[in-house]
Amino acid sequence: MSKSSKSDPAAPQEPNGIVEAPMSRRRLLAGAGTALTSVGLMQVLAACGDSSTPAATTAAKATGGGGGGALGDQLRGLLKTPTGEAAGAGLEVPLGAIIQLTGPSQIYGESAQRGMNLAIEHIKAAGGPTFKLNALDDKSADPTAGAAAARQLGIAGTPICISADVGAVGSILPGIAQYKVFTIDAGGGVSGLTGKPFFYGSRPHWPIDIFAGVAQFLPTKLPDAKRVSIVTYATGDALVKDLDKGVTAALKANGLEQVGLQAVTFGLTDYSPVLAKLQQQKPDAIFMGLSGPDAANFLKQYASSGLTAQAIGSDYFTSLATKGGSSYDKFWFAFDYFDAASPPTKWADLFVAEYKKAYDDEDPDFFVADYYETTFVMWELLRRIVKSGGDVKSGSAYVTALEADPTVASLFSEQKGVPAGTMKFDPASHGLAQRAMGIYAANGASPELLATFNIGGKVTPVS
Repeated sequence: MSKSSKSDPAAPQEPNGIVEAPMSRRRLLAGAGTALTSVGLMQVLAACGDSSTPAATTAAKATGGGGGGALGDQLRGLLKTPTGEAAGAGLEVPLGAIIQLTGPSQIYGESAQRGMNLAIEHIKAAGGPTFKLNALDDKSADPTAGAAAARQLGIAGTPICISADVGAVGSILPGIAQYKVFTIDAGGGVSGLTGKPFFYGSRPHWPIDIFAGVAQFLPTKLPDAKRVSIVTYATGDALVKDLDKGVTAALKANGLEQVGLQAVTFGLTDYSPVLAKLQQQKPDAIFMGLSGPDAANFLKQYASSGLTAQAIGSDYFTSLATKGGSSYDKFWFAFDYFDAASPPTKWADLFVAEYKKAYDDEDPDFFVADYYETTFVMWELLRRIVKSGGDVKSGSAYVTALEADPTVASLFSEQKGVPAGTMKFDPASHGLAQRAMGIYAANGASPELLATFNIGGKVTPVS
């Protein structure tokens, strides 16, 4: 999930970067082009804090936060992991990463590296293997860079990889398939790239998994809200199919009506044409598929537009909300947000405490948490391979291990206070079948949980 500010070069552009597509499948296809772009998939979300520290400096920074026997004992107790050979002790395994080391999304790559580095230290402390991280640059979702990085990892014999930007907009897929590099995108999930060989996603599928829950919740909180407009990125055919199959159906099932859809380019700074169309559409609620600074820019301009519809997004960062001031006061957001102030599991409690030790008392954001968690998924699969007598340096072995049992340990849980939660992959789509999520009122920079939900599951309002 991360975000690129680059627009789709294949998409015909209208003035101000807007591709207008209200209610029309044909117009959206023509206006949005056919390229699948990571950020518009929203769950290709991204950044942490305001840090501009270069990724190389971050990688060199202390990442253990503690380490030693006490930390290892805590992790083994929470995750019920073995010791010795069964844990992969003494093994050294290459771990690739294709993330944003340069470009406009560089801070997202910093978050990813922090999460992976901390996990590598924790895995070693718990008696596991040494993962040798080789982080390569996708240059903020540049397809050429992504493809080159995948080939580089493959030629080097790297068995496993964690990617971002939905596999740098799909460009890594040929390389990881050719060289059998088992890859999990921890930033945006699989989005429209479902069922691709060796490519999996550890994030919910945007927009279906997110806004289907919001559509179910909205009538319980705002019973008079019936008309919904959508503002999202120009992501082409994949977006249209998702809207047709998921969001539009969810709206109808809950007595809501979609009254417009506007698809915009990435990095748009002037949303006045978008706001003008929203005023014409007269929505009661707006579903925003915008991320990072784009979402912040939209909300700032929306707050002074005179529109009163409830804005509901799928991205939130404390740093942006702090800068956004009152524009975030009435904003809602929904996704697998990691609430560091109220961690969902005991494992998450430990993760937050160790991260704050390593990074000057800073809270980890959801992107850090996702890459930390996904690195632990790699260790869980490695342990299964060791138990079966397989080759931990074979990407195919990780595919077999995951598909034999798609349920893995998670930092996230709908049930508070458990040692660890679980998430479940979908062997068909290679995305997730289960993932704890929440709907929050931003309240500026003080999020309040309004409801919990899971993929395809019942929304439970917080009393």
